[in-house]
Amino acid sequence: MKKLKPKEFVSKVLGGERYFEGISLMNINLIEFIPELNNYLKNTNLDKVPMYFSNSNLKGLLAPGIYLPGSDFSNSKMNSVDFSDAILINSELDNSNLSNANFYCADLSKSHIAGSIINGACFNRANLTRVCFGYSSLNKSSFNNADLTEADLRGTDLRQVTGLDSVKGLEETIMNNLILTKKEFDIIQHARNKMKYDIRTK
Repeated sequence: MKKLKPKEFVSKVLGGERYFEGISLMNINLIEFIPELNNYLKNTNLDKVPMYFSNSNLKGLLAPGIYLPGSDFSNSKMNSVDFSDAILINSELDNSNLSNANFYCADLSKSHIAGSIINGACFNRANLTRVCFGYSSLNKSSFNNADLTEADLRGTDLRQVTGLDSVKGLEETIMNNLILTKKEFDIIQHARNKMKYDIRTK
């Protein structure tokens, strides 16, 4: 796995490179480069040629506000990454470790984050509309004032999740076979009035 330094990574992106599969950006700080990166990325066609970071080590990466819609982060280590205020619409984060990640105010709408470990992550005020969290562990993550309208939460572990009572669109989420404590169950039941879903508590 090749580890890139901040300036080396930025240079490659600005040079048009899109494939970063299997790289390491562990503990890299990109904050000072975000304006330059975003100015470039917003003027490229990421819909047709997205960024690929699958099977990579992005643990501890600091990139708040970065613009990376449609990117592939699947099967990656992303513990403690800072993607607060980031634009990650329609991205792939399946089968990744996102524990303690910061997605405060990020836009992850229409993204796939299925089968992932997301314990202790921050999704406060994030746009999570139509996100697929299927069979992920969200234990102890926070969702204060997040938007979960039409999100897919089937099979997820929501034990000790905080902020559910402030979530927008909770009554419109897809929920089957959830893992909950009574506290989360009661919040969801109150939001949806009458539950007719297969929910098991632990």
